[in-house]
Amino acid sequence: MSYKIHMKRTNLVLDADLLEEATRELGVKTYSAAVNTALAELLRLRKILRLPSFFNQGLWQGDPIRNETRPERTCRKESTPEKTVILVDTSVWIEMLNGRLGSKISERELLQFRTCTPVVQEVLQGLRDDQRSNAFRQSFLAIRLLNDPLEERTFLSAAEIYKLGRSKGITIRSSVDCLIAAIAIENGVTVWHRDRDYDAISRFTSLRSTQEI
Repeated sequence: MSYKIHMKRTNLVLDADLLEEATRELGVKTYSAAVNTALAELLRLRKILRLPSFFNQGLWQGDPIRNETRPERTCRKESTPEKTVILVDTSVWIEMLNGRLGSKISERELLQFRTCTPVVQEVLQGLRDDQRSNAFRQSFLAIRLLNDPLEERTFLSAAEIYKLGRSKGITIRSSVDCLIAAIAIENGVTVWHRDRDYDAISRFTSLRSTQEI
């Protein structure tokens, strides 16, 4: 069964040069597509910039996820470039939602955030079941995903990371960490974390990990 939806028509006064530039830069063929794409991106960014309003609110109540022990010191294999994207691990999201870490995040850094489906699952499954958490969910899901959908090669890379660590006498506590590390390596991005597994992985792979941004 199908339904016809009649969209409301409206008259918009738009800058012709701006519209031409937007159509060209966005790679779309029509003015309508340019306007719709630009509006969608604007709303996505606005949702991301609302994230700090959910920090330090105790929204996360799940079981501890790999961050039960804070590493003794920061192991920073490589400084985070000023203009780059950052894959934010679940351990950091927990601290931002339940602790004070989120108060230090700037708008520029928020717009650098990236996530991936393993992190999305871990974060969302630990949220409280209330309206505030539902509102956070909308903002959180506005963050761009890396490796979506995940392909078999990424899982194979994660398995190799785990096996390589084991061969060197390093036990990675969570196979999910290996998967997130594989995603970060494939995309050439830094993982921001509060989880010693990433510090360990960065010692025998090309993973860039940091506990500071």
